[in-house]
Amino acid sequence: HLHFSLGEGSVPARRIDGLREKTLTALWQWLPEFVARCRQYDSFGFYAALSQLLLVLVESDHQNR
Repeated sequence: HLHFSLGEGSVPARRIDGLREKTLTALWQWLPEFVARCRQYDSFGFYAALSQLLLVLVESDHQNR
């Protein structure tokens, strides 16, 4: 789900994988708390649902490392 293009000929695949890992790690550090707060304070539910979707996608990518 979190995809960095490997079609860029000038960027090595290991560098792209490193960027992907850094991004997932950074998201994983704050996203669960953000989702909990969205659920708590979003009375309409839009941001709570959107943040929950993002969390599920990040969890999926985190498991598929």
